[in-house]
Amino acid sequence: MELETYQIAYIMLHVHYIALIETTESEDDADCALLGVYMEDGEDEGIYTTKDSEIRRIARLYKRRITYKEFQEMMYIMREEAPRVKRCSERNLIAVNNGIFDFDTKTLMPFTPDKVFTSKSRVDYNPNAKNVVIHNDEDGTDWDVESWMNTLSDDKGVVTILWQILGAIIRPNVSWNKACFMYSESGNNGKGTLCVLMRQLVGEGRYASIPLKDFGKDFMLEPLIRATSVIVDENDVGTYIDKAANLKAVITGDTIQVNRKFKAPISFKFKGFMVQCLNEMPRVKDKSDSFYRRQLFIPFTKCFTGAERKYIKDDYLKRKEVVEYVMYKVLNMNYYEFDVPEVCKNALEEYKEFNDPVRQFMAEIMPQLQWDFVP
Repeated sequence: MELETYQIAYIMLHVHYIALIETTESEDDADCALLGVYMEDGEDEGIYTTKDSEIRRIARLYKRRITYKEFQEMMYIMREEAPRVKRCSERNLIAVNNGIFDFDTKTLMPFTPDKVFTSKSRVDYNPNAKNVVIHNDEDGTDWDVESWMNTLSDDKGVVTILWQILGAIIRPNVSWNKACFMYSESGNNGKGTLCVLMRQLVGEGRYASIPLKDFGKDFMLEPLIRATSVIVDENDVGTYIDKAANLKAVITGDTIQVNRKFKAPISFKFKGFMVQCLNEMPRVKDKSDSFYRRQLFIPFTKCFTGAERKYIKDDYLKRKEVVEYVMYKVLNMNYYEFDVPEVCKNALEEYKEFNDPVRQFMAEIMPQLQWDFVP
């Protein structure tokens, strides 16, 4: 005798931790909430998954041949009966692969259903992690991640903020209110390799790759629902952004509407950090200060052409001991704001002039004026 649909729904509600997870600060519309089930084991241990495929897998434990119609009915019942919860917003708490790390006390705590996370880093926090030195027998070189980071810029302030950005991409509950724009007109400068390290820290499926031009397009923002970061290592040259409202809202964690294919749109607040790589400064219609203060330009001035070591990207930065050390380092730093070096401030001023012909004209003409009054 097979279970009825409503019986499966109530069994799941009583056997598993299932909740309606609010996606904004408003409690008015339950239809905007995401139904999630807490995972007690497996690769998603400690987080609530909102994937239909995973919920269907659990439902099949109780009815192997559950139909699409029955599954939809079961989901409807659970949405009505499940308790409503809020995503964890404590800025000091970070979901890593093996627990919840408290940034303030530097301690690792076990997962609990009471702390609602929908994503986590795929890297363990290892308190004994060390900066390992890797020797390459073929070319006789030694490599370690600390030394490699120092090669990305001759400006110590830039190296420091790059470490801080590595930490920001795994600390989504902090309101950074800025996006990182790593900029260089030449290739082979380390931007793409650094993005590989960022993706290793976050973990497959936990970052979105949404280029700047796609933030104003339908259905392109759906990956944000399960992401804690946006990491893009290539934007089209000549990009022009006509509508920047969604981009600005994502950067500062404001509410956006996410249109989902074959599902109802939802209001959603993205919690996470964004990194965009640029080979050319983008032109944006929005020239307001509210747009500019969301930008953190980091110039990459080094060039490694002729000295490429592809195994750094393909091998070294994917090794468990290397990524665990990076995790250990960034979680044992102490900061809730970026230390922006002068070179980054200058790059932003340069961009303002590039993006605004009027500002550029005034910057050129003002030093030449002799009068105190400009007609």
